[in-house]
Amino acid sequence: MFRSSYSILSSFLIDLRKKSWRDLLSQGWLLLKKSRVQQAIVLLILTLLFSLILYMRLHKGSISEDFSVVPVVKKSFMVEVKTMGELDAAHSTTIASSVRGDRGKIIHLIPDGVTVGAGELLMKLDPTPFEEKLASLKSQLREQESLSAALKKAVEWEVSQAERDNKTAVFEIESAELELSKVLHGDGPLEIARLKAAMQKTFIKYDEINKYSEDLIALEKEGFLNPSELKNAQKKLTEEEDAYLSAKLQHDSYVNYVFPMLIKKAETLLKQTQIKHEESQKVRGHSIGKAIVELQQTDFSLETLQADLSEDKIKSEALFAIHPGGPKIIDQIKEILALKEHQIEYSTEVLKSFGNMSSATLPHIWEKMLNDRKVMNGSYIVSMAFGPGLTICGTLFEVKGK
Repeated sequence: MFRSSYSILSSFLIDLRKKSWRDLLSQGWLLLKKSRVQQAIVLLILTLLFSLILYMRLHKGSISEDFSVVPVVKKSFMVEVKTMGELDAAHSTTIASSVRGDRGKIIHLIPDGVTVGAGELLMKLDPTPFEEKLASLKSQLREQESLSAALKKAVEWEVSQAERDNKTAVFEIESAELELSKVLHGDGPLEIARLKAAMQKTFIKYDEINKYSEDLIALEKEGFLNPSELKNAQKKLTEEEDAYLSAKLQHDSYVNYVFPMLIKKAETLLKQTQIKHEESQKVRGHSIGKAIVELQQTDFSLETLQADLSEDKIKSEALFAIHPGGPKIIDQIKEILALKEHQIEYSTEVLKSFGNMSSATLPHIWEKMLNDRKVMNGSYIVSMAFGPGLTICGTLFEVKGK
């Protein structure tokens, strides 16, 4: 109560020199419209006040000279402490590079005790070794991509050659089988039949001449035959006998030797063709396997290089679940990381719909991402949360099982 009256009186005194007597009386009357205790206090104050006003009116010139206006400016000032021991700042931040080796060279570090504003650079590492490493990795990546493409072509060529050789071998096997079948069921039996017919034909002639000769011998014994005629018949008989024996020899030789040899030859050719096909499959299979192994090794090296460079890919393709403490946080991260609008749209939408829900905000953003059909399996989500001071938490997620 006293404090409220004092505040009213203070405001009344501040504008004392600017108000007229009528205004002062009006304001005093308003002060009297309070409780009895307040009225007593106000009457006492007003009595003192009128005495003060009367004094100020009489000594206007001297009092006005005692008042002065001085602008207040916020500045730093030196504090000198003379004591033994160590003096630590109440609020401080230690900045150091966590990169091991000579690659973590700091080329810029803000001095101690300097007040910094939002967005100001605190520390900068020398980017040269990282740029050189990045350029080397990109060069190796291009080489591995070229080698991988060449090896893929080599695998395709080996497979194509294997398919061609397989078709050729299958054709040769089929030809050998047909040749064997031809010998067994075609040319062989036909030749045997021909030779048998020739042998039978010569035998028939021989038998006819032989009977004719026997008749001539009988006639000669009876004295009815010219000896020269018998001699010619016997000569003819000898010729037919030789022809028959020759035909019989050819037939028996073909049946007993030539025909089995032709069968064996056809079977051998078929077997050789089959073996050749099997060997060709083994050789081509080995060549294809070797090419595939080389391709797999190259692809593994390629994946390793891509993994080394995946940070840029993640940054360019990942979605960012940023704890939206306010629009400024999202805008600053978008600007500093050079993100695109679609990478932060879920954080922005949750902020607009629900505001800052503290620790429950990120799960809402994750839920919104997972319910979006555009977010496919294999997508990366960079989750970032911020707390008081410089508390930062970050996690990299990969979407699976959608």
